[in-house]
Amino acid sequence: DGKGNVLGEEKRMLLTSTKLTIDQIYKKVYELNGLLIPAHVDKKHYSIVSQLGFIPENIKVDAIEFSKAISENEFRKAFPHMAKHTFITSSDAHRLQEMIYQKTFLHIKSLNFNEIVLALKGLEGRKVLIKD
Repeated sequence: DGKGNVLGEEKRMLLTSTKLTIDQIYKKVYELNGLLIPAHVDKKHYSIVSQLGFIPENIKVDAIEFSKAISENEFRKAFPHMAKHTFITSSDAHRLQEMIYQKTFLHIKSLNFNEIVLALKGLEGRKVLIKD
């Protein structure tokens, strides 16, 4: 809750793989008007890059997320082929105390989905900034 109290706990393990292909996932995301943002692509496990070795050129990616383990400059040096994409970073938090590492700032006019899309695309004065 807003005071940091635990309100419940999930007993089931929520880690699972999928039988869907990347093309099926991509199509479903856009069918639902979602955003496709591959997560923690800098990590050696559990990312599209660790599984495929690359991000397929035929899919439209709205942004690329990298983990708190790497700075934006380090990411750009390690993955220069991704420079055309918008970058975001997050804590990949699994516990409340890990949420303090957020470094992505969205310059938007109001808090809604369309404004986030504009920021990710760098349109109409909206933008994404990462601060180390």
